[in-house]
Amino acid sequence: MPQPHARGPVRAVRAPVRPHRRSGPSGRRRPQEGELSTVPNRTGRADDHTEISDLLSRFAFLADEGDPAEAGALFTTDGTWETHDSTFQGPAEITRALTGYREKGLAGPASGTRHVITNVEVDFDGPDSARSRCYWTLIGRGEDGAGRLLAFGQYHDDLHREGAGWRLARRRVLV
Repeated sequence: MPQPHARGPVRAVRAPVRPHRRSGPSGRRRPQEGELSTVPNRTGRADDHTEISDLLSRFAFLADEGDPAEAGALFTTDGTWETHDSTFQGPAEITRALTGYREKGLAGPASGTRHVITNVEVDFDGPDSARSRCYWTLIGRGEDGAGRLLAFGQYHDDLHREGAGWRLARRRVLV
């Protein structure tokens, strides 16, 4: 039943669906160079997708509340973390960077900040390699105690599976 509205009942209107000008036979937009596929990955790798999503969330939790060394260990031995102004190479350097952010009050439990990860996409390049991208949002508390949006952007990640599971080989932070 239509819901009442100030100008009368609201009715659903079905808009015509027009394929994107660069769409394939299915009507879905084809990914451009540098983009991830917009077609759901039908490789039967739901467990890998879940493990990768969990890895991305784990890094966020560890950056906010956990041990920086555990966060650094989520990278491969030669993994890189590229921010807007710095690049950190390897787990030890990434750990030092996270520790430095905490010492400055920019991250960690005392900072009151929280990273929120959403819209995770994963494309598999092979049995032990994948690329992902997701949105990140950084929230914190203002002086009045109210929540505040501090920053947002995307993570573009290259991942490799090692003996311990999926690890970040390269993380690019886009603001």
